[in-house]
Amino acid sequence: MFTKILKWAGVIVGAIIVIFISFIIYVNTYLPNKELEDISVEITPERLIRGEYLAHSVMGCIDCHSKRLEDIQTFPPDPNSIGAEAAIYDEKLGITVGKFYPSNLTPYNLKDWTDGEIYRAIVNGVGKDGNALFPIMPYMSYSELDKEDIYSVIAYLRTLEPVVAESPKSSANFPFSIIMKLFFPRDANHQPIPDLNDKVKYGEYLAKAAACSDCHTPMIDGKPSKDSLYAGGFELITPTGKKVQASNITPDKNTGIGNWSEEYFLKRFTEYRDSAMRNQKIGKDDFHSEMPWITYSDMKDEDIKAIYSYLMTLKPIDKRILKVNY
Repeated sequence: MFTKILKWAGVIVGAIIVIFISFIIYVNTYLPNKELEDISVEITPERLIRGEYLAHSVMGCIDCHSKRLEDIQTFPPDPNSIGAEAAIYDEKLGITVGKFYPSNLTPYNLKDWTDGEIYRAIVNGVGKDGNALFPIMPYMSYSELDKEDIYSVIAYLRTLEPVVAESPKSSANFPFSIIMKLFFPRDANHQPIPDLNDKVKYGEYLAKAAACSDCHTPMIDGKPSKDSLYAGGFELITPTGKKVQASNITPDKNTGIGNWSEEYFLKRFTEYRDSAMRNQKIGKDDFHSEMPWITYSDMKDEDIKAIYSYLMTLKPIDKRILKVNY
C-alpha cells in the first residue's frame, strides 16, 4: 500500500514538473502574442512636424533614449547622442528585476526594423525579437493615443541622424521575466485626439502622452495606486545616484498644486526655455531633479495650459511630499 502511494506521488510530482516546464517553454516561445501589423508609414511634412514635437517635447522618446548630460540640473539629452546611448536601467536607478537597455532609436538601429515592428513596440510593448519590453517604457499610455500620432513619431524617428551605438540585449530576472510576458504587453486601444477647444479632455490626452501619471503616482505592491493618482511620492533615482520623490500634482490646496494659477503653472515650465536655466550646472550637494523640465518646456503654451486644466479636475489628495535628495 505504501509503495503504491509513493508510486502515485512520484507520478503526480513528475506530472507537475512536466506541466511547469511546458508552461515555461510556452511562455518563452509563444508569448507575448501581439499581431505584427504590415504597415508602411508615409513620411509627410505634416507627420514630421507632429512627430518631432511629440518625440522631443511631449512623449519623452528622445529624453529617455538619449545619453544625458549629468552635470546639468535637469539631465537633458546630450546633443551629440540624440536617440542613442541611453543609460541602463538597473539597480543603480532602482530597478531590481533585471537590466534594461533603451534601444537606439536612430536609423543606425531602426534600419532593420519594419514600421510594423516599431509600431508594435510603441503601443504593444513587444520588441523586434518578440519579447516583452520593460514597462518603464510607457506603452500602456501610448496604446491609447491616436494612431496617427504614433505614425507621426515613426516617421520622425526615420529621419534622425544615425548614431553608431549598439544597445545590449535587455534581460529580466526570473520570475519577473514570466510576469512581463503574461501581464504587460497591451492591445492597442487608440483614442482620437480630442477637440482642442475642450481643454480638459485635450489636457488629459496630453498628460497620457507625456505619461505624467507614471512618475507622479505612488506604487503599492509594485502597481500604480488607482486611489492616489497623481498624488506623488514615487521614488526616482537620478543619473547621479540621488533619490527624489515625485511631487503631488493633484489640486489639493495644502500639499498639491491647488493654489497654483494657470499663469504660474505655465511659468514653471516655460522658464526652462531660458538658456541660463537650460544649462544650469549642479554640484554634488545641489538639488537634483529627475523631472525633464527642458523636454516639457518646449511644449506649446496652449498644451501646457490644457494639462493644467485637466489636473485641476482631479480628486485633491492631501499628501505632503518631501523632495529631499539623499
